[in-house]
Amino acid sequence: MGDVFSKRKRSAVMSAIRSRGNRETELRLIAFKRAHGVTGWRRGSKLTGKPAFVFPKRN
Repeated sequence: MGDVFSKRKRSAVMSAIRSRGNRETELRLIAFKRAHGVTGWRRGSKLTGKPAFVFPKRN
């Protein structure tokens, strides 16, 4: 099934959506990573968009 909006309209709709309410999810993910020994991740990196976590050595 195709999109009901044109590319321009879809872009406008998606740009109006803002991320919120993810704090609890991110904190649980941090706890999970620490509990399972996942290393190399960072938060708050200055990249395009708003990634919650990045692995800088993996590019």
